[in-house]
Amino acid sequence: MKTTYFFLFSILILSFSLPAQSGLIYSSEDATQGYVLVEYDSFSGTYLLDNCGEVVHEWDVFDTDNHPKLLPNGNLLYMRNSWIYERAWDSSIEVSIDFNEPGYVLNYEVVKLANGNYLCLGRKSWSFIQFVEMGYNLAGVSPAVVDVVLEIDPAGQIVWEWNIADHAIQERDPALGNYGVVADNPGLIDMDRISDFDWENYESFMINGMDYNPELDQIALSVRKVSEVMIIDHSTTTAEA
Repeated sequence: MKTTYFFLFSILILSFSLPAQSGLIYSSEDATQGYVLVEYDSFSGTYLLDNCGEVVHEWDVFDTDNHPKLLPNGNLLYMRNSWIYERAWDSSIEVSIDFNEPGYVLNYEVVKLANGNYLCLGRKSWSFIQFVEMGYNLAGVSPAVVDVVLEIDPAGQIVWEWNIADHAIQERDPALGNYGVVADNPGLIDMDRISDFDWENYESFMINGMDYNPELDQIALSVRKVSEVMIIDHSTTTAEA
């Protein structure tokens, strides 16, 4: 296992030295067979590396929103400034979707579904009144957004939405609908675990990682600010979600 980690670390070191140098630093039979997709920096391309650390392919794509993905057909899938893109092997744009729904911003992750739609992470603008109604302690703080998971069709329309604010719990105000004992509700998230600094800097619970299980129709979420992994059900309607 140590050799596997060392190999992966070596690949990461290579990603900081591209494109000036590449090559094998250390390999092991324990290393996963496959390729590594690397976005070099905000001014260069996106690279596909083999297990020897050599560049297999390069796309003229840079400054993606954190997590580009290689699709089974060889296309590169990524987001930038709330646009969803697919680029072919020759870097030509095959798909470009302008998501301009007011009050929403896409970021971090996009996954393509079998039906041709896209699951995306994003943030949704939330008003002062909405934060009050969900029981947030607003003393001296001005939060602005909450995290959402969106399914977006090729026309750029939202066809499904999951909002983390619907699954938050608080123990301060029993008059509100999301009041409860945090310890007795492991399926809900404690909204008071987020620092004032995060709320003031256009942050929420910060879902910054996502994957999709097509067999179970479930979505796995990495929620950074509370150090939790959540599994949500995609088979629900938006209202049920």
